[in-house]
Amino acid sequence: MAARSRRRRRPQDEDLHDPEFAALAPRWETFPGFEERDFAAFTADKQRSAAYNAQRLVVKRKLAALVKQIAPALEAADLPLEPRTSLSHPCRHNGWRVRSMWGYFGRSDAEKRKLKRVLGAELGADADPAYQGVILLVEIDAERVAHGLRIHPGAWWDARRLQKQLESPSSAAALLETLRALPVEYAMGIGGWKRRRVCAELGPATLQHALSFYRVGEHWFEVLAETPREQAIAEGPALADRLGESLAALAPLWRTIAFRGA
Repeated sequence: MAARSRRRRRPQDEDLHDPEFAALAPRWETFPGFEERDFAAFTADKQRSAAYNAQRLVVKRKLAALVKQIAPALEAADLPLEPRTSLSHPCRHNGWRVRSMWGYFGRSDAEKRKLKRVLGAELGADADPAYQGVILLVEIDAERVAHGLRIHPGAWWDARRLQKQLESPSSAAALLETLRALPVEYAMGIGGWKRRRVCAELGPATLQHALSFYRVGEHWFEVLAETPREQAIAEGPALADRLGESLAALAPLWRTIAFRGA
């Protein structure tokens, strides 16, 4: 009888069956700052390589400390969100490629239960992944740290609520006012498109035109600010406080977009 082939199991980020792998990265109570090697883990030649899982796990735990430190600012802004981190190893969920990593804030379990009651069991299952909705996030890749708000392409309940804001002059004016009130660092765009528009400089016609290209189920909607790699490294641990204050300023926009059954 032929010997049964054994499939090599890929290590998971917090795999209790592989404590040696998990022990490779320290844990932090407070954000220690980013280093050059954190960004280097996302260069094109390393994105598919399991050899860099350990370094990306270091980044994952830095992001975990970062969003933990940011969380009180979002709680003070009365946002019902919970912090999470994205995968740090190549797998089928990310197309076997880690282009970037996120520390992000998605709907709390209580908020997801409310959403499911409105959408129904079948449609509500789409809301199970925490990232599939309107989220606040911090993202690191090879070149920069980005932070802001995104709507997942599959989060049609949030995306359509955004589109509905443009259906009447009063709600369109309110959305525009909310966007224009954001810190000047934020720019609005559609994921995958290079064109970005500074939110503070938007006008009624510009907003309508930009969102006319937005397709539910196809595009990410993004309001992001970017910090170049060198600046993010230089800021060190202080980066957490600045990003927390900036993300909290997105609370009015999150409330405008997030579908909550009303």
